[in-house]
Amino acid sequence: MIYSYRKADSTYTVTVMLSGGQLWSYAGRPEGDRWMFYLANAGADRALRLRQVIVVAADTLRFVEEVSENGGPWRLTDASEDYVYVRSRK
Repeated sequence: MIYSYRKADSTYTVTVMLSGGQLWSYAGRPEGDRWMFYLANAGADRALRLRQVIVVAADTLRFVEEVSENGGPWRLTDASEDYVYVRSRK
């Protein structure tokens, strides 16, 4: 994952490189104490929306991926998944 900032429109971006060569791009902004990144290149399936929710706490990123189908409520993409914690190193 690569996190970056697009100054032209004050948007934060996330680029995810998958093992099969796919590139997913998310764009978002802070919403309260969370960062909400919505999948920007959803392709042909507009009924399915993906987003990543990230909370920063000191030197740790906590994130989950959520999905919304046909405009329904957001839910975890994997029911067994909870926040994943990633500690940054200096």
